Amino acid sequence: MSSPYPPPPVPPPPGASPAAATTPQNNAARTALVLGIVALCVSVVPVVNLVGAVAAVVGIVLGVLGIRRGRRTGVGTSAAVWGVATSVVAILVSVAVMVAAVHLGRAFVRYLGDWFDTAEPAAPSAVIGEEVDVDDGDLVVTVTDVTCEPRPYGSFQCAFTIDATNNTEKAIFISSHTVKAVVDGAWKDGDVNSEVLSAGASGTFTGAVYGDYGELDGLAFDTTDASSHGATIVDVTSAWDGVDPDAQPTEPAEPTEPTQPTESGQPTESGQTTG
Repeated sequence: MSSPYPPPPVPPPPGASPAAATTPQNNAARTALVLGIVALCVSVVPVVNLVGAVAAVVGIVLGVLGIRRGRRTGVGTSAAVWGVATSVVAILVSVAVMVAAVHLGRAFVRYLGDWFDTAEPAAPSAVIGEEVDVDDGDLVVTVTDVTCEPRPYGSFQCAFTIDATNNTEKAIFISSHTVKAVVDGAWKDGDVNSEVLSAGASGTFTGAVYGDYGELDGLAFDTTDASSHGATIVDVTSAWDGVDPDAQPTEPAEPTEPTQPTESGQPTESGQTTG
């Protein structure tokens, strides 16, 4: 006949200690610390630190929860605090690295644009007759005169004169590399009377721009490369005032050949008679 009561527990083997009491756990604190360390390690790597920043945000949330649990249980508070601290630092470093990467990327793109002449011309900062500083005053330029006239088949020709002063302690070579034209919003080489401008010297330079189409919008100046994003642009569109860009130049009349006498004694078209 079976007993209605459960069997008594089996006694522990000799020498075995009673089961230890369960230790409180703080998994949120440990996870926050791990995420903070990982996020801090990848925070210096552009693009990858975006993932690290997300991990850092999660680390901050878990760290706050871990601090609360640690206050109740007395376990994991330090790990939770370090998890929050490393996560915050990781986010700050990631933001700084991304900002620096954006600025470096823009500078690299500008460098490529200057190298391949694909940078868009800046807005004009002066007009004909106005003095303008180039490269923070290293070169002072004044476009004194620009004359434009249409040529056959929609082309044009513009002649210009500039006064320049070199304020540096080294010579500046005034050429088609340091003086360029802007035609319909695009760079174009000009024909400049090349000359070395000595340190502290001033001089007058002339040049011309020839185009197959469009109109001359401006002249660009720079001490190294005038077709760069940092070039100084002078607006010369006023040179087209009163000029019809579609007008065709008048061709010179061909000279009339003198009429030869046909027979002796007959008058020519000039009224003279032959002998």
